[in-house]
Parts: sequence; C-alpha cells; structure tokens
Amino acid sequence: MDILLPHQSRNLEYYRGRQCNKQWRDFLSVLLDELDSNVGANEVQAFFSVLGTKLASRWPLSEQSTLEGLELEANTIWNELDWGWCQFKVESAAITIIHDDWPNPDYGKETLWSLAFSALLQGIYTSWLREQGGDTVVDVRITENTKGKPLKLMYGG
Repeated sequence: MDILLPHQSRNLEYYRGRQCNKQWRDFLSVLLDELDSNVGANEVQAFFSVLGTKLASRWPLSEQSTLEGLELEANTIWNELDWGWCQFKVESAAITIIHDDWPNPDYGKETLWSLAFSALLQGIYTSWLREQGGDTVVDVRITENTKGKPLKLMYGG
C-alpha cells in the first residue's frame, strides 16, 4: 500500500486540477471504462497510439539538427499543454525517452489511464521522430510503465 505524505497528496490534487480540467475528468473516465469493457486493453492502447499520431500532426516540431533541440521543442509543447516533461538520451543504437508528470484525470484508474496515455505518447513520439528523418518502419516502444516512476520509451535498439 502506498502512503502519501500530506504534501504529496496536496501536490497530486494540485496537478490533477491543473493538468486536466474538471469538465473533462468524468468524460475521460467514462470513455476509458467503456473502451476497456468493450474492446480490451490491447485495443485501447492501439486506439490511443493512433490518436497520438494524429495529435503529432497537429503539433509539429520544427526540424532539429540535435537531440537537445528536439527535446527542447517537445518540452515547449508539453509545457503549453501541462502534459509533463521529457528527456531524450542516446543509449547504444537507440534513443531513450523519459516522460514524467503527464496528466492523470482519474486517480482511481491509474492503470488503465497509464496504458492509454503511454500509448498516446508512443504515437506522438513515433510520428515526431519520423518527421525528423527517422526510419518509417521503426516505432517508439514503451519499455517501462510503472506506477510512481517516469514513463520510459525507446526508439531503435
């Protein structure tokens, strides 16, 4: 059982109110419940990945010659949306993407929301990296999605 300190609970409530407007919380919660009960977790992830691809086309990044520039561009968008932050690291023949502090509109359903939102980010990052000249057959994959830890994704490798 996770025990939160008073300041952690207050921080979570602050982020919840800031990152997901209250008029959307119930809608998103019901949407996820219905998707999960009608199509299952794998289909929810596939659906949200496609949504991520579509969102990436609405939020294009300017062409960048460095990974640092790409990270800065992505974080500018995340900051505007209150969708957390990211960090890109080169590891062997891959790019590791760390993403944390994404919005969580329904704290009672962290697992399903985490699956859906991580798939959404997977679609966004895949599209962005392809737009920067990345291989069109290589997808970003989720390598770690653990409650209480940053999301880890990998491109390549």
